[in-house]
Amino acid sequence: MKKLLSALFLFCAITNLPAQVDNTFNSGGSGANATINCVALQSTGKIIIAGSFVQFNTSAKNRIVRLNTNGSIDNTFAIGSGANNVIYSVAIQSDGKILVGGLFTTFNGVAKNRIVRLTTTGAIDNTFSTGSGASDAVRAIVVQTDGKIILGGSFAQFNGVAKGKIVRLSSTGAIDNTFNSSGAGANASSAIFTLALQTDGKILVGGSFTQFNTSAKGRILRLTTSGAIDTGFNSGGSGASSDVKTIKVQGDGKILVGGSFTQFNTSAKGRILRLTTSGAIDTGFNSGGSGANDVVNTIALQSNGKIILGGNFVQFNTSAKTRIVRLSTTGAIDNTLSAGSGATSAINGIVWQTNGGLIVVGAFTQFATSAVGRICRLTNSAQRLSSDENEHTLTNEVHTLTNEVQVFPNPFAEKFEIKIPSVGTSSYNILIYQSNGALIKEINANSFGMNDNKILIDLSSYPSGFYFVNINNESSFYSKKIIKL
Repeated sequence: MKKLLSALFLFCAITNLPAQVDNTFNSGGSGANATINCVALQSTGKIIIAGSFVQFNTSAKNRIVRLNTNGSIDNTFAIGSGANNVIYSVAIQSDGKILVGGLFTTFNGVAKNRIVRLTTTGAIDNTFSTGSGASDAVRAIVVQTDGKIILGGSFAQFNGVAKGKIVRLSSTGAIDNTFNSSGAGANASSAIFTLALQTDGKILVGGSFTQFNTSAKGRILRLTTSGAIDTGFNSGGSGASSDVKTIKVQGDGKILVGGSFTQFNTSAKGRILRLTTSGAIDTGFNSGGSGANDVVNTIALQSNGKIILGGNFVQFNTSAKTRIVRLSTTGAIDNTLSAGSGATSAINGIVWQTNGGLIVVGAFTQFATSAVGRICRLTNSAQRLSSDENEHTLTNEVHTLTNEVQVFPNPFAEKFEIKIPSVGTSSYNILIYQSNGALIKEINANSFGMNDNKILIDLSSYPSGFYFVNINNESSFYSKKIIKL
C-alpha cells in the first residue's frame, strides 16, 4: 500500500505508463536554434531558459527567454538585445528577480561582466552592482536563505579581487569578504560547475578542481557557512576521477553526484553515485551497476524519492537509455519511465512543472519520434493533472482524507498548520516538497506532541513559491498545493 501511495504523489506525471512528448507544449514552434544550458521555474509557473541560442521560435532572443506554462514566448519579459555571449546558469530569488551567469560581457548593450540580475520584467536591476564583475565565466549560482549569493565558475578575480573560482556576494552585489576570507579557492586552470546548499547552510561544490585552498580535493568538497573547508566531509577520500557536473541534495540529506567521473575514492562509479551526509559512498545505491556510459549533466528528484538523470549517455547499467533514465530510490533502473529512443543529443536540464509536466532542455533536436527545438515537455495524458488542481485523491483502493485534513492558512507568510484526524494508534507520514520535487520536511505524526491534532510547519527559511503537502498512512492519502507569499 505504501508503494502505491508514493507512486501516486502529485508530481509523478509519468509514473507507470510511457512518457510522451506533449505536443501542446510550444505547439508549432521551432524552439531554440542552439543549445539550452539551463532551465528554471518561477513561482508563477513561467519558465526561464538560457544558453547559446540567439533565436526562439525564429524570434530574436539572445541567449535567454521566458516561456509561458504552455511553452509559448512570454513577450512581457523584455530583455532587449540580451546577452552577447553564452549563459550557463540562472537562479531565481525569493522576490522573483533573476540572476544570470555566463561568459557574456554585455547585457542589453550595458557592460555586465558575466553576471547580471534582472527584474521580473527582464530589465537590468541596477540595484545589483558588481563593479567589473567576474574575470571569466560564471557557471553556477545559488541563493542562500539570507539573500546572499554564491557564484562559482572559472574566474580568478571578481571586481578586481582575487577569488579562486568562487565568491559570495551580498544581496546588492558587493563581495562578502567574510566568505573564505584567507583562502585561495580552487586551483588555476580549473572550474566550479555546480553548487548546492544543504538545509544547514553548508555548501557543496563540484567541478574540475583538484585543490581548494591548497588542500587536495578531488573535484568535490563541502564548505561551512563561512566558506572554510568542512574537513569532516569525505575525510581522507580522493574524490572523483573526473569532472563533477551536478549535485542534488535529497530530503534525507544524502547527496547525489553526477558528472564524467568513472571512479570515486578509487571505487568504480559510472558517472553517478550517492554520498552519505558525511561524504562517504552510499554503497547501497546502484549496487553492482556500471552506471552511465557517458556524462550525467543534470539530476531531478521526484516527490516519491525517485531520481531522473539527464546527460549524454546512451546506456545505463548496460541497458539502452538514450540520455534520460529514471532510477528507484536504491539507484536501480525504473523501467516505468519509457522514453522511447530518447534525445538525439545531450540533455542539460530537467525541471518539474506544478501540473506534473517534465520540462527537458539541452542540445537535442528530436526526442523519441518528435522534432523539438532543444526543449520539450514529457507527460502522460492519463495521469497529468490540470495546473489549477490543488488536491489529488485516490478512490476505491485507498481511503481519502479530503474532508478530514485541514491546511491553513493558504497562502501563508512563514508558517502554516496541518490538522489531521485523531491519530490513535495510526501513524501518519507528512511530507513537504518544494515545487522542483525536493523533499524538505518529513514528519511522523506520532513523534509530535500534538495539540488538538494540529502540527505547526515553519517554512520561514524557504523562498516564496509553490509547495506540496502529502499525508499518508496504510489506508489514507491526501495531497495539497500551498503557496508561500
